[in-house]
Amino acid sequence: MTKNLIILFSIGILIFAEVVSGQDRIFAPSGDYNGDGLTDIAVFRPSSGLWAIRSVTRAYFGGSADIPVPGDYTGNGTTTPGIYRSSSGFWAIRGMTRSYFGGASDTAVPGDYDGDGTVDISVFRPTSGLWAIRGLTRFYFGGASDLPVAGDYDGDGSSDPAIFRASSGLWAIRGTTRAYFGAAGDIPVGSDYSGDGTTEIALYRPSSGLWAIRNLSRFYFGSGSDWTVPGNYHGTGSIAGIFRPGSGLWAIRGVSRLYFGSVGDLPVIGTAGTDRKVRLDQVTTWSYNIQDVNSQHQQDQLVGTHFDMYVLEPVVTEKGEENFDIAGLVTGIRDYNINNYQKDPIILAYIDIGQAENWRWYWQSGWKIGDPNWIVGGDPDDWEGCYPVAYWDPAWENIVIYGSGGMSHIDESLKAGFDGIYMDWVEGYDDINVQAKAAADGVDPIVKIFDFIEKIRNYARAGSPYANPDYLVIAQNAANLYQENPSRYLQLIDGIALEAIWYDGTGGFDDWNSRNGYNTPTDDIYPNWTEEVLAYLQPMKGKLPIFCAEYAQDVGGVNLATDIYSVKAPGEGFIPYCTRRSLAQLSTTPYPPTYTPQDYR
Repeated sequence: MTKNLIILFSIGILIFAEVVSGQDRIFAPSGDYNGDGLTDIAVFRPSSGLWAIRSVTRAYFGGSADIPVPGDYTGNGTTTPGIYRSSSGFWAIRGMTRSYFGGASDTAVPGDYDGDGTVDISVFRPTSGLWAIRGLTRFYFGGASDLPVAGDYDGDGSSDPAIFRASSGLWAIRGTTRAYFGAAGDIPVGSDYSGDGTTEIALYRPSSGLWAIRNLSRFYFGSGSDWTVPGNYHGTGSIAGIFRPGSGLWAIRGVSRLYFGSVGDLPVIGTAGTDRKVRLDQVTTWSYNIQDVNSQHQQDQLVGTHFDMYVLEPVVTEKGEENFDIAGLVTGIRDYNINNYQKDPIILAYIDIGQAENWRWYWQSGWKIGDPNWIVGGDPDDWEGCYPVAYWDPAWENIVIYGSGGMSHIDESLKAGFDGIYMDWVEGYDDINVQAKAAADGVDPIVKIFDFIEKIRNYARAGSPYANPDYLVIAQNAANLYQENPSRYLQLIDGIALEAIWYDGTGGFDDWNSRNGYNTPTDDIYPNWTEEVLAYLQPMKGKLPIFCAEYAQDVGGVNLATDIYSVKAPGEGFIPYCTRRSLAQLSTTPYPPTYTPQDYR
């Protein structure tokens, strides 16, 4: 019989097929650097270009700008180090060839698409759904929201182009099948788990460590920050494995646990070195800092952490802080995560879209309630310097979106490199003074808040000179808005975060150390609050990510934060962060349980 070797790499997972020689089946996995038929544990160190293959060899090839793309480019059954430089489309295969194919927006998807036993240089272009296989073919399959997951799904000895659509759990294999398996937040980990020479549809759920292999098995292995590295480590087919970038731990289910590599290393049994842009539905840890972000202490804390998502005060929109280097802080956080954890986190700008704040650049001397007329009242919770506004007024739209006094909230967030907006005071439509102004102006405040958010989204994604087509829109609070127009809500808003579903503070708004800033049951402040909010959130579950910021801590032997992290939030399907009312530091009492290593103080 003919020899067919498939080696395919996709988004940090391993896929392999079988070599058939006579009647014998020998699995030749990607990551088999010595040709013994087994996956080798190996890492790539971007800082130096080191490739270290355990018990085999060490070599230097590539650097910090490169994505490792090892594979059997010779057809001899062994893996050769290779790199892809997406900024220029440069491919270099060690000891073989150098060429240009692809560009900055392309994802490397090498695989044996013609079944000749050698890996083909190939790219997927998410912006258009283009698959380009060098020297073979070009076609369109999939789109911007899809992940390429090519594999030998029909067992014919060649790689099948395929996509996974995280929003719906769709797997689409070109010319073969379509199936739904998984949900938002899942990571595809297709591989030959049965050992029959075909790729099985499979997923990994970071939030729980669940592995689900379609029509085969379900089990739990790993945690949210782990890289999935399934491979043929034992010679009988693919086995679930994880690599923990914070410690260099390799854990192969049912086989072994060992340490190889260190912080900053990438596993290279496939293209696991591809930097992973965290999707909103993949977030398992997040932080929320909106006071004293310009202090050296907070900057030192933040640059050196590895949360999946950050919510930050942009600072530069405050009077007197126009020269603060917020772009440098955002870049520092991002680069640390990319260089040390191979993930590009979500970083959101905290922006109050429903209240004027008297410390911002636009506030003018003499302004007060009613002058200008779009400032309609004082904050109902007596937050000093905060004034609800008629957000449909063109002057306010200019401040938030289009520009006033040389800047706008949205433009400044885009210029600084934020990935989106975290909108506070969406609930303005519920304020009695806003409602009175809306009645006087003859408008519906609910329709107008949707219109306002749509203008924010459209401008940030396409209208601004600094536009980001993937700009995220997250709403804080105002859970009851969803029921007013569910379809429009889901069109405009990518996620929701709720404060104090279970615990709040009665003080400590400017003092991190105040004991009044946490652990007060919210129902003690607002009767029946928890029940009402959970009821509003119920119909949103499964439709968009739901985050909760709880003002709860483990202090004095009372472990309310641990209860949030381990029981209350996961029981509802929410992604929690426990902190204190001042939001001026990162909380260590406790650290989020899935946040390891605990690298800030």
